[in-house]
Parts: sequence; C-alpha cells; structure tokens
Amino acid sequence: MPLRRAIFGYRRSDVIDALEGVGSQLDTLARNLDETWREKETFRVELETSRERHAEELKRQRLRGDRFEAEGRAELDSKIVEALHHLPLP
Repeated sequence: MPLRRAIFGYRRSDVIDALEGVGSQLDTLARNLDETWREKETFRVELETSRERHAEELKRQRLRGDRFEAEGRAELDSKIVEALHHLPLP
C-alpha cells in the first residue's frame, strides 16, 4: 500500500503498517550499508598491503638492477684496462 495513501487515509492501522514497512526497509538498508562498508574496509586493507608488498618488490628489483649495472660497468672497465695494457707502445 502506498505510504501517501496510508498517511492521509482514515485508518490508523494503515498508517502504522506503512510506517512499520518503511522501518523494515530502513533496517535492511542499514544492514546492507554496514556489510558494504565492512567489505570496503577489508578491500582497502588488502589493497594497502598489496601496494606495500609491490613497492618493496619494486625497490628490491631496482637495487638488483643497480647492482648488475655496477658489476657490468666494473667488468667493462677492467676489460678496457686489460686491453690497454696489451696495446703496443709507440
């Protein structure tokens, strides 16, 4: 029964029934909102944890890349020095 008819109708019981229906709907909405909010918070925590984990992995990979680059440069430098020692002097 539409709420408007129940409120402006003549029977008090119709108005009470309509208000109870609205109250029930509000209770359902409140439970759904609470559940959705809890899920959102769970996902937020999971996302934050995942971001931190990926940031740490990125940092490790960058350090590893820097180390490989430094080792490669050092190896190249030593080969250049060795090659220079083998050049005949004028």
